[in-house]
Formats: sequence, structure tokens, C-alpha cells
Amino acid sequence: MFASRKENIKVTFPDRCTVDITYQGRTARFNGELGMVDFWAFADSMQWITPQTSMPASDAERQEVIQAVKQYYGKKKDRVFFVDQNNNEV
Repeated sequence: MFASRKENIKVTFPDRCTVDITYQGRTARFNGELGMVDFWAFADSMQWITPQTSMPASDAERQEVIQAVKQYYGKKKDRVFFVDQNNNEV
């Protein structure tokens, strides 16, 4: 589990196929694939799991969470990558 004081981000991996990102008091879940040192998250799969289960995210919310995670990870070796349906990084 990783956490950032600046952005108040917490990233957890409940299993090999999902990543949960807590950002600004809400938790988003992305489906994807866990690699050796990174996680490839399908950007379009984001759903809010708290405060409400399986609530779809808007495009603006999705982009905000993705940008916050990218900023947090920066150039770190271990990180979360977000990809579109064609496996292109977003």
C-alpha cells in the first residue's frame, strides 16, 4: 500500500486484477493486470466503490483520478499505468 500526504492518495491491490485508489475521501476501482513491478489499469473500467458501490464515474472524475495518480507516481519504478481499449497509455 502506498500513500501520498500531498494528494492524500492511497493505492491498494485487492487482487491481481483490480486496483483501488482512494482519493479525496472516495475510492475508485479499476480493472487491469498486475505485472512484475507495475499495474496496467483499464482507464474506462473506473467505478466508485465508496461511498456507493459500483457507481459509474464521469469522464472528468476519471481524468482527475488518473492525473493525481500519475503525479504521485511520477518517475518511480513501481507504478500504475492507465491504458485505453487498444492498450495505449492515457
